[in-house]
Amino acid sequence: SAESILNTLLLLLLEEKLLFVSNDISILSVMLSSSFTQPVLEALLLLLPYAYPHTVIPLVPYYLLRILVDSPSPFLFGTSAFTLASASHAIPPDVHTLFLFSETPIPSPAIPEA
Repeated sequence: SAESILNTLLLLLLEEKLLFVSNDISILSVMLSSSFTQPVLEALLLLLPYAYPHTVIPLVPYYLLRILVDSPSPFLFGTSAFTLASASHAIPPDVHTLFLFSETPIPSPAIPEA
């Protein structure tokens, strides 16, 4: 929805930690056909003409997810729903988990006061 797209853009602009989750890893992984693109990388297109200077990993495996989510810097990761279910206890509360192709809307981020 439009609200979810705007909330994703806000999360990127606020340099939050984002974890994209999908039931189908082929959606997150590299597609050879030019008619398909990665949702993780599509999120970065929202920032154009700006660039995302932080870590981007479209598909994080299980054995790295528990280590990488503890990063103190902002990131944009993608993982499978199975991997998330296996490592959900290790996901810190400051990581925003965004479920792709879910009916659940992406919640509005807290915007800091100036």
